[in-house]
Amino acid sequence: MDRSIINPLTSDGHESQSVAPFYLQLWMAGPCALLVEITDPGLEKGTSEHNLLCDILRAAGLPPNPRLLADFRWPLSRNPQVARSAEAASEAMQAFMQARLEQQSINSIACFGPMAGLLAASDPESAAALVGSEQAIEQLGVGWFAPGIEVMLREPELKASLWRLLKRVMPRWTDVK
Repeated sequence: MDRSIINPLTSDGHESQSVAPFYLQLWMAGPCALLVEITDPGLEKGTSEHNLLCDILRAAGLPPNPRLLADFRWPLSRNPQVARSAEAASEAMQAFMQARLEQQSINSIACFGPMAGLLAASDPESAAALVGSEQAIEQLGVGWFAPGIEVMLREPELKASLWRLLKRVMPRWTDVK
């Protein structure tokens, strides 16, 4: 069963697709914003997850010591009356990113993990299908979508597909130098 989706009944008896809680961190590495789906408490220096992210950045020609900019937790409120749909999560993530990146000089957004894909898609299935691709994200620029950091640690073969994606998107920051 896909744990990213919960289907509670609405007051009128219809099923409403809600997104299970998730946690993202927004990091900056030079001209690239990194939206990373990770388990709480997030990436901490010295962990396998943080080391892998730094290795990915080094291989991509980005500064290997990213700086944490902000955290995003879904749902935004514990109030059960507040919308918890995938569409609401997508809209909240877009507003979060616009607010955090308006003063930043970036040329792309790396989205690691399927829930990070909600930045460009309004349902979990479409978000997960973005892995390995690039897409323009309205009012934010170009996003590129990679498997989650924790998943790549468990399934190292996914790093090969990440490398193919990186070779396509690296000119965004390497040709600028």
